[in-house]
Amino acid sequence: MLAAVNFKTMGFLTNLVSATVKTALTPVAVVKDVVDVATGGEAENTKKLLKSAAKDAERAGDTAMGENNDGLL
Repeated sequence: MLAAVNFKTMGFLTNLVSATVKTALTPVAVVKDVVDVATGGEAENTKKLLKSAAKDAERAGDTAMGENNDGLL
């Protein structure tokens, strides 16, 4: 039983750290989008990064509430 709690905690922490890192990288994605727009491309990097961060944060919340069985990774 204790091992299952540790795996859930690690899954929670892994997802939370992932969401935090992705959010911290947002300014880099914004710069890339600016460059893409300036060269005639689509500005989609920031949107993709923030959606991914939100998904990781949601998964961390689900793990904390016991709604999934995330492992270490």
